[in-house]
Parts: sequence; structure tokens; C-alpha cells
Amino acid sequence: MGDQIDAPQVAQYCVWQATSRPFIGSECLMNEHVPRFMLVGEDMLIGRGMPVAYHGPIVASADTFYLVLQSTQSLTGLAGGLALAGGLATLISNVVHQPFRKQCLDLSQLPPEVVEDGDWPVKERHGPVVMVSKSCVQKVTYSFWTTFALTTDENRYGLQFFYLKRPRILRYLRSVGWSF
Repeated sequence: MGDQIDAPQVAQYCVWQATSRPFIGSECLMNEHVPRFMLVGEDMLIGRGMPVAYHGPIVASADTFYLVLQSTQSLTGLAGGLALAGGLATLISNVVHQPFRKQCLDLSQLPPEVVEDGDWPVKERHGPVVMVSKSCVQKVTYSFWTTFALTTDENRYGLQFFYLKRPRILRYLRSVGWSF
């Protein structure tokens, strides 16, 4: 710890407040490992007008949000209550794929450098995933009382972060270049 660090280096690695003053101490990410991917939530609203609620891992990175669509919220309770695995799984798969046929990939189609990275939190290897690239995002909004929202030309993605991990998630997003 004998190295001298000047103020520009500290400012480069620290999270900034709205007043453009860096947080110092525990808010600074300088000595922390900044993961390439972070699991930030599991519930999302996708669409404009009458959005559809989905459940599945939401993974953030410096340039993309990965939305793994496991089921719609309305079918989640039904699936647990009925336990009709074969027919119900097909029904869920068809409903989940429907609105995003153009944008949706299978997890197996993601590049190996993504799914084989040690920071990648999703264990499943197959299933629908929607990638929301930072370059396609026109507007990012966040309110403590609502969701973190990404707006593109085609859709609005309302992402609900884990409640108790919000400060850490927001700190991570700012440190990897998302501004809101």
C-alpha cells in the first residue's frame, strides 16, 4: 500500500454523485474486483402500452443487458401449481418466444466468451434470451420507487432489481459506464 495514487486516478475508479463529486471509501471500486457480468434481478416488464411481465435472470454487463425469459408471471404460478411438465413447458415456451421472435436468441447461441466466463451467473444452457445492447438504448431511467427502465426504438424494458442489493447494483452499473 506504499503506492501513491493521485486524484485523477481515484476519480476514474470511483462512483460519482449527481453533484460530480466522487464517493470516497467503501463506495470506491478501486480495490474491488469489478465483475464482467452481474445478476441484477429476476422480474421484468417488456413492451409498450400493455407490457408483459416475465420472470428470469437479468444479467448486466458494460455494454449489454441479457434478459433470460423463463416464464411469464401469469404462468409462473400455474406452472408450480399444476406440475404438468411436458405440455405446460411447451405452452410457456411458445408464450415466451412469441413477442420477441426477431430479437430472441437461445442461450446456446451466445458467444463462448460470454457463457464460459467465470462471472456469468446463468447456469442454464438453453432457453430464450433477449439482448439489449447499450448502442440500441435511447433512454435509461431509474426511480427508487419504480423500475430501472431501458427504452429502445422497439420496446421498453422495465427491470426490477433485487431490493436489498440495489446500492451495489447501481454502483456496478455506474462503474461499467451506464448513466442514469
